[in-house]
Amino acid sequence: MKKRPIGILIALAMALFSIWQVYQLSKSMVLSSLRETGEARLNLYAGTVQGALEKYSYLPFLLAKNHNIQHILQGNGDSKQVNRYLTVVNKQAGSAALFIMNSAGVTLCSSNWHEDLSFVGKNYGFRPYFKDAMEGVASGFFAIGVTTSRPGYFFSAPIYNFAGNTVIGVAVVKIDLTPLEKSWLEGGEMVLVGDKNGILFLSSLSQYKYKSLEPLASETIVTIKEEKQYHGITIQPLGFKKSQLFADDVISLSGATYLLSSRKLPEFQWRIYYLASLTEARKLIFGTVTIAAVTLFLILLLTLYLRERRLKRISNRRASHAKKLSKINKRLQLEIKEHSRTEKELRETQQEVIQAGKLAALGQMSAVISHELNQPIAAIRTYAASCRKFFEKDKKQMVLQNLDIISDLTEHMGSITSQLKSFARKSDGEFEPVNLQDRINRVQFMLENQIRPAGVMVNLELCETPITVLADPVKIDQVLINLIRNAIDSMANSTKKQLTIVLINKETNAELHISDSGHGIDPESMRQLFEPFFTTKGAGEGLGLGLSISFRIINEIGGTIRATENEYGGATFIVCLPQHLSNREPTK
Repeated sequence: MKKRPIGILIALAMALFSIWQVYQLSKSMVLSSLRETGEARLNLYAGTVQGALEKYSYLPFLLAKNHNIQHILQGNGDSKQVNRYLTVVNKQAGSAALFIMNSAGVTLCSSNWHEDLSFVGKNYGFRPYFKDAMEGVASGFFAIGVTTSRPGYFFSAPIYNFAGNTVIGVAVVKIDLTPLEKSWLEGGEMVLVGDKNGILFLSSLSQYKYKSLEPLASETIVTIKEEKQYHGITIQPLGFKKSQLFADDVISLSGATYLLSSRKLPEFQWRIYYLASLTEARKLIFGTVTIAAVTLFLILLLTLYLRERRLKRISNRRASHAKKLSKINKRLQLEIKEHSRTEKELRETQQEVIQAGKLAALGQMSAVISHELNQPIAAIRTYAASCRKFFEKDKKQMVLQNLDIISDLTEHMGSITSQLKSFARKSDGEFEPVNLQDRINRVQFMLENQIRPAGVMVNLELCETPITVLADPVKIDQVLINLIRNAIDSMANSTKKQLTIVLINKETNAELHISDSGHGIDPESMRQLFEPFFTTKGAGEGLGLGLSISFRIINEIGGTIRATENEYGGATFIVCLPQHLSNREPTK
């Protein structure tokens, strides 16, 4: 009888242990899923922040080359003409403000010269971006405007005299980042961006804006006040707490619990944070644990019921046997002399014991709950640089042509981001005949500012007969850019940097070979090359989507792509595309 309580206690202990294991497993899987989602969101929003800033970074350099602005800084220009010019450029670029400062930090001209809160005459020499530019270094800085009290990011560039040996002023562009916050808020996301001091200056929720993650050091507070970075605002700590019980990256903020993911934005010395609410996760974990507990409780009840039923059957059988034996014994006592043989048999029967057993199986339940736009941006920089050179040479027509191309590239960038949807469905873009030689030459020119600084020698072997394929030209450009960029990156540490592009006419097909002299591809990576988010680059250098997108684009056209190792080092990507019917060579 003492064994029964011990058995029940053991069963309860095993049930509690099983529930605890289910809780740990479900928590681990839910948090892992949220972390993966957080990393993907961070890649997307980091790219959005970088894109929103980098598209304006060329403006200060463009202004610094303007002769009228240089004349103003040397005391012999027309400030009204420059003010009107800055107003027009600011409106076209979509920036918040453009202004020119002399070597003393005083604003001489501004795009808002005609407004009540004009920058003209104001001295901003205390700003770091002014001090850096006067040292000849282009700079960037986030701050709240001293004049307008509106936050923004400031890009600056030094302005040299005509001889090019002395900095005589600073050109500055101010960028409004509030549209980013609005888009995050409309998307229902909780995204924060902090500066190098841990002060949150961008936030999808206004109550967390201009708060610090940790209490600020006194030296930092003094520097911020001197630079007037957060003019008129007292920075208070955010006041979040880490939940060591749940997970190291789980925090408690304003009475709610979040999973905190973050990554650096090294270009700006910032860090971007993504907070995923754990409300639904807790419900999911609680639901899973509840189901497990109820299931184990039902199994335990069923086991106890079967056990009691078995014991009852045994007891009934024993009672029945006892009654039969009693009758036999009485009959034997009356007829002992006459039925000696029967008595002997009954005694033998008394020694027999019939026992039976049954086992119950316990099943175990388990649950499994199952961010590139650098190429067009680089091309825009190339054309922007060309614009400056053509502008200096007074070749206005060439400047206009380059601006048209830049406009096309911005549309191109939009089409590239839409390619991410190709993983779910086919692109809606119309196909048209595309001349491969023209696209290769065009892409080579677009990437020239990356090829030349990298010291890469390009060898083009294009057949003389024009080769045309039926495809989306924007997507063909994207494939070429992805493959050439990968080739350039793979040769970063190579002594010999040789890029070979060969286009072969094979009757009904066109075969494109892009070879490099880089580090090659190991066999394990070769098997995963075209899988989404797989990359051999370091953290922050790529999303691992380029080859996957290229693979999908080429499949849509009806072509193939594969990679091989070169005999003397490096790798070759071979793209085979069906030629357009009007361009195929006749079959011999």
